Amino acid sequence: DLLLLSDTNGNAGGQVRISNGINASTSGGAITVAGGNLTGTGYAVGTTTSTAEGIRMEGDLDFNSAGGNITFRGKSRDATSAQSAGIGIYNSGSALDINSGTGEITIVAVSQASNTSNHNYDAGLYLHGTNKITSAKTSGTAITIVADGMGTSLSTPTTAGQGDGFLIAGGTTTIQTTAGGAIDIDTYGTTQEVGQQNIEPFGVLNILSSSGAISVDGLTNTTDGIYI
Repeated sequence: DLLLLSDTNGNAGGQVRISNGINASTSGGAITVAGGNLTGTGYAVGTTTSTAEGIRMEGDLDFNSAGGNITFRGKSRDATSAQSAGIGIYNSGSALDINSGTGEITIVAVSQASNTSNHNYDAGLYLHGTNKITSAKTSGTAITIVADGMGTSLSTPTTAGQGDGFLIAGGTTTIQTTAGGAIDIDTYGTTQEVGQQNIEPFGVLNILSSSGAISVDGLTNTTDGIYI
């Protein structure tokens, strides 16, 4: 297994930051990018203004597990910050490729922050560039995404965040299952700020399944619910 962890003592401080790309692969082992403890069952959590995201990544980003489960959990710091997504890829030149083979993919991204300079940066999950998320799991749920711009999905819910749930700033994002598994996407935009949505794609969003169910839910009563 491959673990990329921060905030392992659970003190709500420790970002996972990848600035120049990564090629992470296993031969069937799990890949976990998260925090909270030494096994990564909690969140990587943003700290200062310059490291506010739970997980921030740029460059060529390859995660290939060849059958192992792949998990990302990121939570921004609870404050006003310039860039403060739970999980953020801001660079339009970045390329993310997550491929779990027959394994399951779970992405949980929570923003607890309010950005007063650029309101889009405080989304739960913020993606730019070219992003591909692929699972060949044959049954059950193959891909789960929770994108929360307010804090509603947390075990102790909050309303601290003031962002979109899932924001695609540009480029092309493809979420796909190729062997029968289902896709489940739950999004929570804030109700604390006008104009924020559960899902707001300014780029291309493809959600594809060979035969499994696709569920995309906007779970907060925002202005438009799902804005496309």
